[in-house]
Amino acid sequence: MSKKIKTPNKSASPCNECPFRRESAKGWIGGHDDAIEIYQTVNASHKFPCHQVVNATKNDLHEGDEDDVFSDDELFEQACDEAPHCTGALIFMKNTAKRSDDPAIEKLRSETEKDHDSVFSNAAEFLEHHGTKDEHGKLMVQVFRKHRPNGIKRT
Repeated sequence: MSKKIKTPNKSASPCNECPFRRESAKGWIGGHDDAIEIYQTVNASHKFPCHQVVNATKNDLHEGDEDDVFSDDELFEQACDEAPHCTGALIFMKNTAKRSDDPAIEKLRSETEKDHDSVFSNAAEFLEHHGTKDEHGKLMVQVFRKHRPNGIKRT
């Protein structure tokens, strides 16, 4: 049984800092080590919480933890659990025709509209925008594009 995932505001667009937006700062991926980590998380049907809500919730939880009972990692984990799924990630999934194995995420994805104008249409665009390197320091998107010269077509 999957756990309940909070629904983002369906009428909302991704936030201005969302890494899935075409207009996001190049290379800005928040606390993640690499853009490929973000892509793999979303592609593996894991919850991808809204970073703005996570940050605000973690700050609120930290202020309420006056005795420093919880570590930063514990506060972050709780904030991630409480945050809704990222709207940008859901639109990216819809744009790339990626279905989720998690019924709760799939329900949210199915209720989301495609938006190729504001959100990346495929993995190649996302990885090229944010850059991701392999263990040898080479840009992974070059390897991806070598096998798919035109990237993944829009649907």
